[in-house]
Amino acid sequence: MVKMVWLFRYPDGVPIEEGEKWYLGVHSQEVKKFPGLKKYLTWKILDVKELPWYEEYARKEPRFIRLTELWWDDVESWLKLREERAKLMPPWWGEPWLITKPVFINEEPEYDFLTQIPKI
Repeated sequence: MVKMVWLFRYPDGVPIEEGEKWYLGVHSQEVKKFPGLKKYLTWKILDVKELPWYEEYARKEPRFIRLTELWWDDVESWLKLREERAKLMPPWWGEPWLITKPVFINEEPEYDFLTQIPKI
């Protein structure tokens, strides 16, 4: 199983409402048909302005607005992603579609800190 997590935001000048309409209504509906894709989850990231460090963080980098997780059967299925992406309908604003930070993760977490102590 290959799992990938993307943090993303829409490019400057794209209203969040318009980006969400494209992502949720068009992009996600096409991606969920990719061969080998086993799971497709997404979360809207909470905007917790009450946190004491929020203002400093928000000044340094534009805020990501969504986290998406995709699971594939295997590496071969994931490698076909580039071919499949070429078939997707682009958003009205063109390139880049999204500003992303992708990360691969293992199927199981390395540690459960509530029940384990890491051996280092």
